[in-house]
Amino acid sequence: VSFLPIYVFQSFRLTTFERLPRPTPDGVMIFDLIGTSHFARKVVLPPNAVSFYPSFDIEDLDRIYFPQHVQLSLAGLGGDRPGLKLIHLDQVSHEEIWRAWKDAVQHYPLGYLRHRLSVTAQLVSFKTPTVFYLTHYGVDPNDLGVRFRETRWTRSVLRLVKVGGGTLFARVWVYYLFGALLLLILWAKKPFFWQIPTLILGSGFLYIVLFIPVAPAADLRYNLFAAVAMMVGYLAGYRAFFQNRLEKPFLG
Repeated sequence: VSFLPIYVFQSFRLTTFERLPRPTPDGVMIFDLIGTSHFARKVVLPPNAVSFYPSFDIEDLDRIYFPQHVQLSLAGLGGDRPGLKLIHLDQVSHEEIWRAWKDAVQHYPLGYLRHRLSVTAQLVSFKTPTVFYLTHYGVDPNDLGVRFRETRWTRSVLRLVKVGGGTLFARVWVYYLFGALLLLILWAKKPFFWQIPTLILGSGFLYIVLFIPVAPAADLRYNLFAAVAMMVGYLAGYRAFFQNRLEKPFLG
């Protein structure tokens, strides 16, 4: 059930529900190429992506590497971290990006792995000042006619979101830690896996583990399904452990 809104938001344009074009992996591969370059200390981006720069070295790339989101690397934060504003992905073919990504992973596997571990740390909010989610007060000026109308609730709710992002309650790694501990307790209590808690908690762990190598960013929202699975798994584990209603094992 918790996966349904993810599917809808990723597949349809609201509010017309027009089917969106299927995403391509180019953005993820560009993200990996920027991150791998940063940790391998060698620029491995496709040459056409930066050919219009008078010069582009690893120091330039360091200024535009943000493990939180690929769009931050492309747009930057201003000042001395301007981002790859001149990168034109439409001038770089999918084949060029794929070839550069494959060569980078083959020749600099540790750089790629360190990049993905850095993204994972951001994704689960481990050793970060706050969780990462794209939200701020109001709506930026735009030519779409979208305006922000404040109510008595909006400022309080957004303040709660901002403050809550720095608390332990928002750290997703805490949910995963308790889920892992619960599985260990259940396994120690019974020689076989308990079906319901294991299926629920396992689905959450499997979702986030499979998501790690393909995540284009470290948004908190990407943990939605896994976090919900952890909390539902706690309830299932409580029922099984404290009420002593064991499910039949997978084997036997």
